[in-house]
Amino acid sequence: MQGFIAKDPFSGTANMDKKLSDVMTHLVISNDGSADLTFTAGNFTLTLPAGEIFDERIDPFMSLNVIATGKYHGYCRARA
Repeated sequence: MQGFIAKDPFSGTANMDKKLSDVMTHLVISNDGSADLTFTAGNFTLTLPAGEIFDERIDPFMSLNVIATGKYHGYCRARA
């Protein structure tokens, strides 16, 4: 993705609140667990089924909240 850089990688197995280092415009998150997880990035909230990956551009955000009981990992993208 030209003009963007990966930043603020994260992973976990439980709930997480993360303040990000910059204004982000893309989120990549992989639900590696066996139960759904719910994330909120700025004003965008989505429930991600087990085994699914979310990789999209969304409204700019500076915080990320994940509600999960299983493994997940991901990163954000910002303008380079």
